[in-house]
Amino acid sequence: MSAFNAAAFSSAFYVVDAGTGNPTPDYDCDATGRAWFASWKANGWLWPVKFSEERITAKFDFTKDLTYGDKIATVDMVVTVMRGTDPTPAALRFGVPVIKGGRVLQKLGGGVPGCTYKVLCRATTVQNDILLLAGVLPVQSL
Repeated sequence: MSAFNAAAFSSAFYVVDAGTGNPTPDYDCDATGRAWFASWKANGWLWPVKFSEERITAKFDFTKDLTYGDKIATVDMVVTVMRGTDPTPAALRFGVPVIKGGRVLQKLGGGVPGCTYKVLCRATTVQNDILLLAGVLPVQSL
C-alpha cells in the first residue's frame, strides 16, 4: 500500500477510512459542502464534524453488498459513544431510518459537543443476510 500524499488532497475534504487514516478512493466531499456517507464495510468512516446545532442526513449504501434480487427488509440503527460522555447517545437519531433501494438514510441531530459517536446501521435483507456499515461522527459546538 502506498503512503498517503496529503499534498494531493489539499483542495478538498475527503472522507477518511477510520482503520487506515487514508482518504477513500471513491468518495469525496469538496469545499462546497460536507457529506456523511458510508459505502463499504470497514471499522467505520470518520465523517466530517457535525455541529451540535445541525440536523444532517447520514447515508449508508449497501447496494454493492446486495445479491441480485435481494433488498433491505429491516434496519436497526445503534449509536454509541466512542469518546466523551453522553448518557443518551441514542438521542442523536432524529426520526426513523428510511430505506431507499439499497441505501438507508438516517437523520441525526443534536449530540454533546466534544463527543465522538459511532453510528452503526444493521440491515437485514429479504434473503436474511445481515449487513453492517458504520460511521464515526465527531460533534462540536458552533
